[in-house]
Amino acid sequence: MRGRFEECWAHYIDNLPPKGSKGVAEAKKPLAEFCNVLVDTVTSWTSGRAQPIGLTKFQIMCFLQAMGYTITELGRKSALITGLIEILGYGVMTVEEVNGRLGYANESQLFSALRGDYNLSEDKEHTAWEIYKAHTETLADKKRARVKQLRGSVSAEVKVSRTAVSAPSKVRQPELSGLRPASDQVRLTAHLIQALQLQLELLTKRLDADGRRALRQLTDDAMTKLQTQLTQLSAQMVEDLLGGKP
Repeated sequence: MRGRFEECWAHYIDNLPPKGSKGVAEAKKPLAEFCNVLVDTVTSWTSGRAQPIGLTKFQIMCFLQAMGYTITELGRKSALITGLIEILGYGVMTVEEVNGRLGYANESQLFSALRGDYNLSEDKEHTAWEIYKAHTETLADKKRARVKQLRGSVSAEVKVSRTAVSAPSKVRQPELSGLRPASDQVRLTAHLIQALQLQLELLTKRLDADGRRALRQLTDDAMTKLQTQLTQLSAQMVEDLLGGKP
C-alpha cells in the first residue's frame, strides 16, 4: 500500500485480528519487538489511547516500510533526512547519539528538524551527511535483515491469528519450510530489483542536477511506470502478508 503515514498505519491496524481474539497479541508482537516495547504498549497505540510521536513514529514508519508499505512522507524528504530517520528508526544509532553529533538543545528540536519544520543549518547538514555516510552500509544491512525477518514472521503470525478466530481448537503453528520454490522468472525479477535498488542507492548520493536531467531524458516515462508498477506490486505483497497468504 502507498499513502501517508496515517493512512498506512490505519490500514495496518484495520488488518489486525479483532480485539479479544486469541491471536491478536501474536500479531502485534513483531511491531513490539521492532520498537523494543511490550505488546501492551503497541495495544495502546493501535487502540488510540496513545499517539506515536517522536522516535516511536519513526520506528513505526520504518516497520511499515519493512513490511512493504510506501510512506509518502519519506519519499518527499531529501535522501539525507530520510536516511537519518531510518538510522534512528532501525536502531542503527540512538537519539542521544545523533543529537550529540548535531548539537540541538533537546530531542524535540531534532525531531522537528527531521519532520521538516525547519531546514538544517549548514554546519548541521555537513555533520548529518557525515553520520549518514558512515552508517549507510550498516543501515542497508539492518533493513535487509528486518525485511527478511518481518515478511516471514508477520505472515506466519497473521496466519495463526486468522485461524484462531475461525477455529480455535485446530490452531497449529504454520510450517514455513513448505513454501513453494520460486520460478526462474520470479528469481530473475528478484535479482533485478535488488540490483536496481543498490544502483539507485548509489546514484542518489552522486547524481547532480545535470545527471538527473540526463537520466530523465534517457528513461523518458519508464521511471514513472516503474514506480507505479513497484507500488502496485508492493501493495499486493502487503495484502498477502496481512491476509496470511504464504
